[in-house]
Amino acid sequence: HGSLHNLPAHILQARCDEDGILIEAEMRDSALFGKNLRLRRRIQMEIGGNALTIEDELFNDGFEAEDYCLLYHINLGYPFLDEGTHLVWDAKEIIPRTAAAEQKRAECTKISAPEIGQEENCYFVMLNRPEVKVVSPKCGKTFTLTYSGDTLPHFIEWKSMRSGDYALGLEPCTSLLDDQFAYSRIERGERKRFCIKMTLEKLSGEEL
Repeated sequence: HGSLHNLPAHILQARCDEDGILIEAEMRDSALFGKNLRLRRRIQMEIGGNALTIEDELFNDGFEAEDYCLLYHINLGYPFLDEGTHLVWDAKEIIPRTAAAEQKRAECTKISAPEIGQEENCYFVMLNRPEVKVVSPKCGKTFTLTYSGDTLPHFIEWKSMRSGDYALGLEPCTSLLDDQFAYSRIERGERKRFCIKMTLEKLSGEEL
């Protein structure tokens, strides 16, 4: 939803061979008398593998330090997302974003059936380690998200059980929202690295 989401990427390489699938591209966010930030992204996975990795590098090619903010919105939907699906994480604190979310705080890790007119709910989750699992007994699979907690120190759960918009958003990010929002800083010539890995596996008998 920021300054990068409508920018076309310049493809550096795209290949599929015995070593796997790899796509690498760059986007630049710049302005006259302003910032000059470059984002290089690598998306890769093994042939026949069950894990997808996204590695981003943010470069400050300008002459001054600049503010930046990154939020990765990973959406899960039906049929993986269904009544009975649930989240597993090691959380030390969960902060509802709204009063409506507070009322459903006890259900924040549970996925219910779609409901007409249901309001979206959002939670700021303080994790002890940067890993979230989503378990779908009906599909017999678990989705695991891991990410670079040093450069993405915050995590947000966005949950919409509304009919027609049925989705779960997993959001590693550099900052929380609202009155807790704060930009990060990248110095001139500096490079920041961000990594996200998504894995899909069959559930074990114990997990089922």
